Parts: sequence; structure tokens; C-alpha cells
Amino acid sequence: MEDQKLVMVERHHPRFPVHLALGFSGDQFGMGTLRDLSWGGCLVQSSAATYVNDCLTLRIQLSVGSSLLVVNAATVAWTRDHTFGLSFTRMEISERERLQSYLQTLNIAASKRVLIMLDGSAVSQFLAEKLQPAGCTIKTAQDGLVGLKEAYRFRPHLIILDIGIPGGGGLSIIQRLKWSTDTHDTPIIVLTASTDVDIMERALNLGVARYLQIFDLDFCVEEAKRLLMSST
Repeated sequence: MEDQKLVMVERHHPRFPVHLALGFSGDQFGMGTLRDLSWGGCLVQSSAATYVNDCLTLRIQLSVGSSLLVVNAATVAWTRDHTFGLSFTRMEISERERLQSYLQTLNIAASKRVLIMLDGSAVSQFLAEKLQPAGCTIKTAQDGLVGLKEAYRFRPHLIILDIGIPGGGGLSIIQRLKWSTDTHDTPIIVLTASTDVDIMERALNLGVARYLQIFDLDFCVEEAKRLLMSST
């Protein structure tokens, strides 16, 4: 019987895979991870016990630094193995508008291709795990020359590049990407641990879209999503 309830909430609304923190209160209290989101509902993973027809108030962190999105009332439609589906039953108009805007962002980002050229698998994995839930297809390269070949083949909508990547060096790679008609207009986010102003100016003069410190990866993810929204 329980499996028969695993019909996703509000199936007529497009659903997007996400990875968002949230807290809930009401009939039950707890924290969890929102893994699936639509205009009409969501899927949540949590160790807290919930039951069908429980009514919860949700507070969802859509992005770093933004105020929490509040769903005044969400009804538990089904539960199984620390996962439950919710149907949104009451929200303020302003919160509905915020949700709609966020879903539009996810819709635009869906199926976008991102090439991550970083000399460090842990950082690449972090960025991939943050961008894949938005529907992005991710390719990675830990060598600049390998990354160039991948860029010409993969035709990404966005490139995230370590300025110190081996195999040609970041500045040379940027220059070659900008020379190519295939990648000339592809926005590039440069990540660096360096504070060298000269390198920053040279990268910006070559036409990179963002020049960011590698220590602020959450901000990099937010900027990547913004650039993907405007890419064609």
C-alpha cells in the first residue's frame, strides 16, 4: 500500500532536482535536504519521523545569503525510508513569486553544459555536485590542453577555469579559448588562490566574465547559475 502513495506531488508541474537545506515545523519538527522541487510540492530527505497528512511549515535556503523561502503550509502526501513528498497548500503571494523566479532559473539552467578545468578533483567534485542538481551536464579536466580539446568538442555554455592549471597555464588557455570561434563567446569564470593584481588585470582584459577567489566556492556556484541564465 505504501508504494502506491509514491506518486510525486503535483505531477503536472515540472520538477527539478535540487540540493537545498530546509527546516520544518508544525505537526513535526526537524531539518532535512530538499532533493526535488516544483511549483506544487517537493521531496525531502530527513531523519525526522513524518506521517501522511502531517501539516508542516517549511523554511528553505534557496541560495547562500538570501532570506529563507517560507511555505506556510505543506501537507505530507507519502513517506518511505526517511524520505517524504510534500504538497504546497498555502504560501504568501510574495513567496510564490520568489519560488516561481527560482524555478525559472532552474529551467533555464537545465541541460546547460559546464566544463570545469581545475587542478584539484575535490574542488571539481564540489562544483559538480552543486551544479548537477540544476540539470547541468558537467565535464571536467585537470590539464589545460586536455581541457581545450574538451571545450572544442563539448561546446560548453560555461567554463570554470583554475588560473594555475597545468598544461599551458590559465592565461594561455583563456587566450586560446577567446581566439576560437567555437568558444569565443563562452563565459569563463576564473578561480584563483593568487592575489596578484597583474594576473587579474590580464585575465579581465582577455575577456573573462568573473575573476573569483577559489576559497569562495559557494559564491562561484551562484555566479555560475547567473551566467547560465544569460547564456544561449
